[in-house]
Amino acid sequence: YRGLGLRALMVEWKSLFTVKGLPQDLRAGLLVSGAAVPLSLAIALGSQEDPEMGLLSAVVGGVICSFFGGTRLGVSGPANSMLILVALIIQKAGIEGLFFTGFCCGLIQLVIGSLGFGRYVRYIPLPLVAGFTGGLGVIIFVTQLPRALGLPVSTSGDVLSVVTHLGSLLH
Repeated sequence: YRGLGLRALMVEWKSLFTVKGLPQDLRAGLLVSGAAVPLSLAIALGSQEDPEMGLLSAVVGGVICSFFGGTRLGVSGPANSMLILVALIIQKAGIEGLFFTGFCCGLIQLVIGSLGFGRYVRYIPLPLVAGFTGGLGVIIFVTQLPRALGLPVSTSGDVLSVVTHLGSLLH
């Protein structure tokens, strides 16, 4: 887009929405939302928040991303890698801190995008991204293991205390 002109945005959207592609668009929307709903619920529960908060954040985030996304065919939704960060922020600063953090992150993204720094993301090595995502997966798995086994949940959210807690329940 050239600038943030609403007129240019409307012209771009008109070219994307046609009656001919409506069945495919509806099917794609249902598939994406079918994947996003359980993930949103899991992130909210993993963060020890109400499930409604997870659904609300997924809907609001999806709408905002669809309006301001920079690609024609982009799909956006909840990311399980955010569970660790969201849970930590809520634990330390409450839900108000989470809203403030999200607002600040949005401002940082606007500044980075307007300065054109997004192109440097391609220089981040893929093994680093894979290791980061894999590490988060292990953390999520271990911290949710007591719930999956029907055991009492550890009061602390770090991996070492959860493993210690599970070890004390081995009997």
